[in-house]
Amino acid sequence: MARQSDRPTGPLKELSGAPSSTEQTLAPGTLLGSRYQILSVLGFGGMGVVYKAKDPLIDRVFSILLRGAAFPPPPLALVRNPELRVEYVSPLARAQKASEGQAIALTLATVKPLAEADPGVMDNFDLDAVTRTVAEAYGLPPRLLRNASDVAYRRQKRQQALAMAQAAELAKPAARAVKDVVQANEVYRAGLASTTAGGLEPPPARPQAAS
Repeated sequence: MARQSDRPTGPLKELSGAPSSTEQTLAPGTLLGSRYQILSVLGFGGMGVVYKAKDPLIDRVFSILLRGAAFPPPPLALVRNPELRVEYVSPLARAQKASEGQAIALTLATVKPLAEADPGVMDNFDLDAVTRTVAEAYGLPPRLLRNASDVAYRRQKRQQALAMAQAAELAKPAARAVKDVVQANEVYRAGLASTTAGGLEPPPARPQAAS
């Protein structure tokens, strides 16, 4: 972290969206105190502008130590899975993640009235990613979240159950029609039997189920 109270060695520029029209910020790439390289602006506080910065000297020292075999070999799991992402768990890192969760909550609360007027507004959000980001931001243990394949399986089973319920609902009128035809045929057979026994004319043709 760096603050604008240090003497910069590069030009200043005015940042749109700053608290006031006179607020000036350091441009990315500017060297602060001949040491820290400005990457971006993190925010504005009572003590000045807060920047995201890096110390190039740290990169140089790390490279020297790495070439000199000063570090132990990396874990085998890291070698086999180079796509693993390293995340810092320091109090500062957790505070930054919590601010992400607060930003998401504020955004969704602001968008809620718009979504009630037009549900299509929510199509702008990847709600699965939002859920996982919020859970991570507030420190939910990863073991409490299902993996993506398990979530997809549960959704598929839910859709299948819903499709079966809809099919059963659509089949109810046809079942009632078949039941009515069966009952009408029973009445017809009973009437035919009584008419034949009494020597009368047979009743009209039996009803057929509508195709």
